[in-house]
Amino acid sequence: PRGRTICSCFSIGERQIGEAIAGGCVSVEALGAKLKCGTNCGSCIPELKALLAANQTRTPV
Repeated sequence: PRGRTICSCFSIGERQIGEAIAGGCVSVEALGAKLKCGTNCGSCIPELKALLAANQTRTPV
C-alpha cells in the first residue's frame, strides 16, 4: 500500500514520499526530481513541505 495519496497528478502516496525523504530527498525540488510529485499542478507542494518539515523534526542532527 502506498498510503494516502498526496500527489493526485502522478498518484504518489505518502509512503513513497516518506521513503524518498528517508533516502535523502530534502527539498520539494528533490522530491519532484525523484518522484515527479509537485511538478504538474503544484497543489501538493504545501503538503510536501509539511512532510519534509515533519521529517526534519524527527531526524536527529
